[in-house]
Amino acid sequence: MRFRIVQLTSDSDVIVHGAPTCVTVHTQEEISLSPNEVGHMEGKRTHHRRGAFMMGGLLNPGWSGKPSIEILLMFGYLEIKKGDEIAHALILEGENVENYTFKDKDG
Repeated sequence: MRFRIVQLTSDSDVIVHGAPTCVTVHTQEEISLSPNEVGHMEGKRTHHRRGAFMMGGLLNPGWSGKPSIEILLMFGYLEIKKGDEIAHALILEGENVENYTFKDKDG
């Protein structure tokens, strides 16, 4: 199995206050996965220590686009500037023995 890590940065300034609050932050990076790759996004621990929990989730085999991260601010105040690192994506490559793409069967 092979892997790579992609640093994900915010595509805009984000200011969050008045917890609890949930916002979506879009990233600048374009990611394209082959049918034999799957990704998992995880928020930066720096933001966790400030009361923000980042939910990234799964990047499906064959998916491409600019991922987004959900931020749930539980307490405090959070300011993210355009270009700030907000998360990492761990991209794993292996054999997709079922040719699974996670796409809707109807679409």
